Amino acid sequence: MKLNYKSTFKERALAPDIAEEKFKEYCKSSKHITYWKQTGFDERKSNMNKKDFFQIPYLIRAMPDFFVVADSKPFWIEVKGCRADLRIKKHDMYWYDKWNVLSELSGSKVCRLFIFIYSTHLGKKFVISYYKLLSLIEDNDYPIFTYPDSKKEYYKIDIKDIQNVEKER
Repeated sequence: MKLNYKSTFKERALAPDIAEEKFKEYCKSSKHITYWKQTGFDERKSNMNKKDFFQIPYLIRAMPDFFVVADSKPFWIEVKGCRADLRIKKHDMYWYDKWNVLSELSGSKVCRLFIFIYSTHLGKKFVISYYKLLSLIEDNDYPIFTYPDSKKEYYKIDIKDIQNVEKER
C-alpha cells in the first residue's frame, strides 16, 4: 500500500515505515555509528487516536526520529521517505530549526540535525545536514504546493538535487 496525504491516520499508523527500516539497517551496518536510539514521538503502531495525538505539544511531536553517536559525536536524525521528489513541509522546517538550535543551546557544538532520506524510486539512501537542506531550498526556486487535507505548504525537491548535494559532502 502506498501512503500519501489521502491515507487515513489509522492507515498511516499501521503501515511499516520503509525509510525508518532502511535507516536502522544503515545504523547496523555502519562502522562509524556506535550508538543509535529511536527518539521521535512515533504514532505508528500505537493505540493513540488522532484527537489525542494532536493534543501533544508540537515541539514533542516534531522531535527528530533518532539520536546517534557517530565517530564519538552526537547527532539528531530526521528520517524521510520519498519517491522521486522529497516533500518537506515549511512548517516542519521551522521545527527542525528549533531542534537544531536546542542542540546549540545545550552547549553541544557537534550535536546537529541531519536528514536521512530514502528514495523508493531510486532505491537509495541519502544523508544531508539540515543546514545543507535549508541552503538547497533557499538557493533554488522550488515550487511550493499545499496539501489539500491539512492546508500545509511544502517544498517539492527533486531527489536528484539531494543526490548532487550529498556527493559534495
